[in-house]
Amino acid sequence: MVASYKNITFSDKEELIKKNTLLVKKIAWHYQGRVKNIVEIDDLIQIGMLGLITAANNFTERPGVKFSSYAKIRIKGEIVDFLRKNSNLCRTTITNKQKFEKAVESLRKTYNTLSPFALVHINGVVNCFGLLADTLQQAVRVVGK
Repeated sequence: MVASYKNITFSDKEELIKKNTLLVKKIAWHYQGRVKNIVEIDDLIQIGMLGLITAANNFTERPGVKFSSYAKIRIKGEIVDFLRKNSNLCRTTITNKQKFEKAVESLRKTYNTLSPFALVHINGVVNCFGLLADTLQQAVRVVGK
């Protein structure tokens, strides 16, 4: 018979939360590396802690399922939901922006130049990644902001 996690006392849940605080920080730093200057690390940690608390309140113990595995999913989900809700860009634009930035960085290394918007770079991005010129111009406007 599977014991319900909801029967565990408040102090036991608090202990689980304390034990998994480092997991929240690790995940928050991972996302900080991806969003850089958009959100501060303290905000990501705080949002991750909300996910951890939600996980502690909703977890049902089952054989072979660790709390940390469940909590990891909830923490990531909470952070991603926050980032999506607060983003002013759609996923396609974000993906195109990431492709553009990778291409610019690659071309910058190849041509050893500092100007990311030089004509040779834009033509190189179009050629390297098969982007449409309109899509590229949209990415340039987004990156320039």
